[in-house]
Amino acid sequence: IHIADEVPSNVLSLCDMDPCYNYSVIKEALILIDKSYEEYPEGFFDQLTYGAVREFHVYISGSGNAAAFTNFSNTSRYRFICYDAYSITYYPETIDHEISHCIEQAVIFNNPGSLTEEAWSELNPEGFKYLDSYGEITNYDEYSDYFISDYSMTFIEEDRAELFETAMLYYWEYQGYAIDLPEPIENKMTYYFQAI
Repeated sequence: IHIADEVPSNVLSLCDMDPCYNYSVIKEALILIDKSYEEYPEGFFDQLTYGAVREFHVYISGSGNAAAFTNFSNTSRYRFICYDAYSITYYPETIDHEISHCIEQAVIFNNPGSLTEEAWSELNPEGFKYLDSYGEITNYDEYSDYFISDYSMTFIEEDRAELFETAMLYYWEYQGYAIDLPEPIENKMTYYFQAI
C-alpha cells in the first residue's frame, strides 16, 4: 500500500488525481481498506498475480476524476488499484467494486471461456446494449430487474463489479440474511460467481 508521495505521478495522472497528505483521511481510508481486505480468505490476493502480472499494489490518492480505478502497469508488470481516500470514506463499497475488476481479469486469463460476453449478453434483456461510456443513463427504470444500478448499464465490466459490490455489501451489512433481488440479477450473480 502506497500513500502520499509514494503514489507515482503517472498513476495519479490517469484520472487527474492529486496526492493525499491529510493524515486523518489517509488513516480512515487505510482502516476501511484493511476491514474490507480482511473479509477475503488468506492468500486471496496472491491469485491476482498471474501471467505478466507479478505484483498487486494499492495506492491511496486525493480527489480526482474517479472514486477509484484499477489498471495494469505494462512497464513494471503489476496490477494496481488507486483509491480516492476522500471518496472511499463515504463509499467504502468502492473497495470491493475495484477488487471485482481485478478478479474478473484474473478469471478471464486463468479460465478462458468461463466468463464470456456471449453468455453474459444472454442474461440481459433482448436487444440490450451497454452504453460503453460513462455518460448518463436515462432508461434505468425500464431495465431495473436486470441491473443493480444505472452505473451497471455503462460497461459489461461495471455490471459485474456492481453485482460483486452488492454481494459484499450485503455480506458486511446483513450477515445471515439472504439478498432479495429480481431473478434476472440473481441469474447474473450465479453465472459470475460460478466463474470466479
